[in-house]
Amino acid sequence: MLKRHFLKAAACAVFFLGASLSAHAEDILAKAKTAGVLKVGTGTAFAPFDFIEAGTHSGLNVDLFAEPGKELGVKIEWVTLPWEGVLPGLEAGKFDVVA
Repeated sequence: MLKRHFLKAAACAVFFLGASLSAHAEDILAKAKTAGVLKVGTGTAFAPFDFIEAGTHSGLNVDLFAEPGKELGVKIEWVTLPWEGVLPGLEAGKFDVVA
């Protein structure tokens, strides 16, 4: 009996967490579309995902974000910083998403 109540409560918590995260993602997307820019925070010391080559930010993440940026009609603006600052920067609102 107690186990069943616990499972129901856990299922409700997961549902509400998912719903709130989805709503937050929609807010970020709407903000990016209005501004015309999606700011992406990343560290550039993690080849092949993010690295600097001949002074240019390159890597898999650059390629992956380029296509959705075109589809959404927004410019992708990269905010590069040490990896330790990526999540605190996201919480502080310095950029919209991280890669």
